[in-house]
Amino acid sequence: MRHLSLFSGSGIGTLAAKAAGIVTVAHAENDPACCYCLERLWPDARLFRDVRDVTAESVADLGQIDIISGGFPCQDVSTAGKGEGLGTEENPTRSGLWYEFARVIREVRPAWLLIENVPALRVRGGDRVCHDLEAADYSWEALLVGADDVGAPHRRKRVWIVARRMDDTTGPRHQGCSVGKACQRPEALGAMPCVRREESGGGKLADPESVRRQSEGDERGGHASESGGGELADSDGTRLSLSLRQRSDQQEEQPATIRSRWPARPGELQHEWEAPRLVEFGLGHATDGMARRVRSRANKAALRMVGNAWCYPVAEIMFRAIVDLDRQ
Repeated sequence: MRHLSLFSGSGIGTLAAKAAGIVTVAHAENDPACCYCLERLWPDARLFRDVRDVTAESVADLGQIDIISGGFPCQDVSTAGKGEGLGTEENPTRSGLWYEFARVIREVRPAWLLIENVPALRVRGGDRVCHDLEAADYSWEALLVGADDVGAPHRRKRVWIVARRMDDTTGPRHQGCSVGKACQRPEALGAMPCVRREESGGGKLADPESVRRQSEGDERGGHASESGGGELADSDGTRLSLSLRQRSDQQEEQPATIRSRWPARPGELQHEWEAPRLVEFGLGHATDGMARRVRSRANKAALRMVGNAWCYPVAEIMFRAIVDLDRQ
């Protein structure tokens, strides 16, 4: 499969796609530090410095594009922002770059899509995203998956939308891609813990305020809702169906080798396999001898790239599931 990455960041999604056997032929990113990483790591992939430059004509010589992925900006969607949402096509917000994402989808027409954003997307533009996917004749499925679902010691919940072009699939409009079922297959997950998708219990999140509180809990480390699933209706009657997965009690029953594959937290005793902690650790820091001002800029850029990046194990699971389904 051939992959076009939009809003690529430092390339974590590209690494995950590579692990799943997907070849990335182009990136779209405007952050200078991220562009430096992309050019160094994938010199053969075309780099667009502006997503507006990605058109059917500009990628025509790259061959067939099978999958487009990207996490469009979340500043105006996140509960940490002003909550302006996507805006309109005529007057978009920063998160309104989704409209450019949708335009690329309509022009390039890949078989698969992988879209990521913060949990608050469910009440701040998720209905528009899914409406645009359906208008472009794509079947979609939305999952709420966090870093804690793959064994990481933090939540980092995100909405992942997997979509498939309707002429490549059959079945109900919102469940044609069936990525939730594929994610339960051991061959799709490799050695990673399984991300289980529970079927919706049929409940409805009719109160947007309750969904907003749930989103804030997801982003700030609060407890998830006890609801087994939900639907949110927009003014056009489009319903955003999301499966809300609770952290499984079975995670506590995993073998010690899986439970301890992450380093001990501050204040906890270290595992036997961990290197001794040092007062100053050089990994990820600038080169010794670099001027303090330059070092500070480098560290800030690195922190920004890491903070905006996808959770690699979750992205790999998604890409592997897509590859597994595409082969059927």
